[in-house]
Amino acid sequence: MRVIVRASVRGDLPPRGEIDCGGLDYLIVAYGNFNFLYTAIGLFVISVVVMYVASMATAPPPEHKLEGLTFATTAKGEITYTKTDVIASAAVAVFILCLYIYFSGLFF
Repeated sequence: MRVIVRASVRGDLPPRGEIDCGGLDYLIVAYGNFNFLYTAIGLFVISVVVMYVASMATAPPPEHKLEGLTFATTAKGEITYTKTDVIASAAVAVFILCLYIYFSGLFF
C-alpha cells in the first residue's frame, strides 16, 4: 500500500499550475517522472491475479500428463538425472560464482 501511495503522490513534482513544461500537460510530465519499477510491481501483481484466475477457471490436467514432470510425480527410487547432468550443473554454478567474484570487486 505504501508503494502505491508513494508512487501516486510524488514530492518532486511542483504543484499543478506552477510547472513550466513548454506547453506539455502536467500529466505527461508526471508520467515522465514516474519510476518504471512501480509499473513492474503492478504488472507482477496483475500477472499473479491472471494466473490464479486462469488456474481456478480451468480443469486440472489428468494425472498421466503429469507423470515424471517433477520429483513428486516420479516413481519412488527412480533416478531422473545422470552424471553428466550433475557435472553440467556444477560447471554452471562455478561459472556463475566466478562472474560474481569478478564483477563484485572482492579480490580486485
